[in-house]
Amino acid sequence: MSPKKRVTKHMMKEDKLVTTAFKLVEYVQRNLNRILLFSGIAVVLILAVVFFFQLQAKREQKARNLYSKARAELGSGNYLQAINDLNTVSSSYGGTEVAPQAMFLLGNAYFYSKNYDRALVTFEDFSKRYQDDPQLSSSALAGMAQCYLEKNDYLSAGEYFVRAAEADIGSFLAPDFLFQAGYCYREGGEIEKAKEILERIVENSPESKESYQAKLYLAEMTYGNVN
Repeated sequence: MSPKKRVTKHMMKEDKLVTTAFKLVEYVQRNLNRILLFSGIAVVLILAVVFFFQLQAKREQKARNLYSKARAELGSGNYLQAINDLNTVSSSYGGTEVAPQAMFLLGNAYFYSKNYDRALVTFEDFSKRYQDDPQLSSSALAGMAQCYLEKNDYLSAGEYFVRAAEADIGSFLAPDFLFQAGYCYREGGEIEKAKEILERIVENSPESKESYQAKLYLAEMTYGNVN
């Protein structure tokens, strides 16, 4: 009679490993269709994500190319073509990085072509769309103010210059916007309103060049022409 074989820890581990392997094989055999299905879905999802990012990259590049072309057209005075291209970028390529820039430049293109009413609509839409961005909103409101100034509507221009300054009050452009507002209110006959705006510059931005100019305007409005 042969002696009994002693079971070691190593043998016990090997036995557990074999048992686990068999169970895994059985599980795969029983659930093969489900595993293949889920694997197929995972592959499809991965391919879909890759395709989406590739498509987005192509859209981004097309938008950038068209935007660059529009800028060149605008610089050469070809306003009509620039407007068409910028309209395409802002409307057909929404969500790309250059879409906001294209929409703002579109407002400028209308302005340069002296279509102030269309420029006003574009800048207003822009300011509403990007109202959570102080810098973008402020720039759009200032664009509207410039449109009203060109239309000789001084009081509306003054109102929008004030709104532009208050939309981004910490901006280095805020004192200039307020100074432009003071000028517009003065030209529109609202002398007291103009003084109030100019005094805000002197009080809040005493070191700015606009403060010096505001003091001259205030002295002129109070005492007449001052050399």
